[in-house]
Amino acid sequence: MSIRSYFIDEEFQIIYLPNQIDIINYQEIDSFDDEKIRIRYKEGVLVIGGKNLSINKLLEDEVLIGGKIEKIEFR
Repeated sequence: MSIRSYFIDEEFQIIYLPNQIDIINYQEIDSFDDEKIRIRYKEGVLVIGGKNLSINKLLEDEVLIGGKIEKIEFR
């Protein structure tokens, strides 16, 4: 185990708030448009469906998605 892992949590996390979802420790964004966003993480793919979806914050290990979120699927 590296020293970095003691200070930085590398576990995949989702924080759901009204009209936004914060995804932490994802691997890559497979595709996105204003109705569907596919995000790859270590164990599979997360699919977010809704209306007027947008990426409001994009960092190396975190993405904040806004809009009317209607469904969240784990594949």
